[in-house]
Amino acid sequence: MRGSFRFTYATLAIVYVSMLFQHDMRRDASSNALSQDLSDVLQLLNPSQYLSIGNNRIYGRFPISFQWPQSMQIISLGNNQLTGPVPNWTSSNLSSLVVLQLQSNGLEGTLGLPASGQLQIVNAHSNKLAAVDKSSWCSHYATLKAANLPFSA
Repeated sequence: MRGSFRFTYATLAIVYVSMLFQHDMRRDASSNALSQDLSDVLQLLNPSQYLSIGNNRIYGRFPISFQWPQSMQIISLGNNQLTGPVPNWTSSNLSSLVVLQLQSNGLEGTLGLPASGQLQIVNAHSNKLAAVDKSSWCSHYATLKAANLPFSA
């Protein structure tokens, strides 16, 4: 019974946060002690431009079926408990992406980013990501102002 209450409380917290933002394109639910599966959070919040759910206890893998809107500018998922492969956003339509924060999770694989002419900040340290070649990666993303990644020599 107690475990059932915790799940209900977490679900209600997510529903409450989604109601707060239902008419706002920004989705900032960071630092709210939310404990919920990422798939459920994405479905409930349905982000259109901004998603900030960092510093919570969001867990699970990126849902394969989730389609990030082309208008996404900020994706901030750092300091959670996400696991599994990081999405390959190379072929995605995230042409408006400015900020991507994935730090301090358990994400694996190679970070493939969209060809966004606006990408300025990428923070993906403290994961299990493959190192990227600094010279070729940074020259490909000339708009970057800050990148905290596992770079190779």
